[in-house]
Amino acid sequence: MRQHEAYKAVRERLFSKPKPAPALSVLRDYDAHVRAFRDWCALRDKLKAASTSSTISVSFGPYASCSVPVVMEEVAEPVATRRSMKDICLDVLKRFPGVGLEDLRGRRRDRYVVAARHTCMYAIYAERKDIPFTMLGRFFERDHTSCLAAVRNIENGKAWPNLKSPSVVVPRKELSLEELEFLQLIRDGKPLPSGVAKDRSQERPRARMRNIGFAEYSERLRRWVITPAGLEALKRAEESA
Repeated sequence: MRQHEAYKAVRERLFSKPKPAPALSVLRDYDAHVRAFRDWCALRDKLKAASTSSTISVSFGPYASCSVPVVMEEVAEPVATRRSMKDICLDVLKRFPGVGLEDLRGRRRDRYVVAARHTCMYAIYAERKDIPFTMLGRFFERDHTSCLAAVRNIENGKAWPNLKSPSVVVPRKELSLEELEFLQLIRDGKPLPSGVAKDRSQERPRARMRNIGFAEYSERLRRWVITPAGLEALKRAEESA
């Protein structure tokens, strides 16, 4: 019984005690930030409605009021706004003609497209510190570790100087017969010859055409696809033959 009475007293002391009423100062300052923002909006509207030189009377609640001359400048300074990731990429891609946003989000891995992709990633990282790597990876349809590696490579001094567009990387006279035959086969949709395991003669032209952007392997279609630059290269080669 003594233990029961002790527990009862504790419950009455903890849960039956009425809550104290909030102090007047707490109620007065509870929404002070809201009232200050409303006062600032009212002041801004008065300044916009006034002429270039006027006297504005401002009252910030029942505690402060002032009346001072305010001179409005005719040319206001522009407000700095944050650019979107798409705008930053489009600005960077001006230095990489022939590469679009779909190429940045695609699976092409030739040096020209990779350089453009990594440069866009670093430009967004440098300008928008509020964007995490996970969001940056979703924008480029990649994992966040790929974006982190791209930023670290550029910060460590790894760059791609003197890169040219894939349409002018290799002159037409430097294309070999195997490479021209490979482009013709994938353009016409014919089956490619399968090479022997120890013979890499079939792999070299495919790898070179992929590196310079004339052909790419489509994972969705599971076959090689010729690019517009490859079509132009093949057309010029056939005309000069």
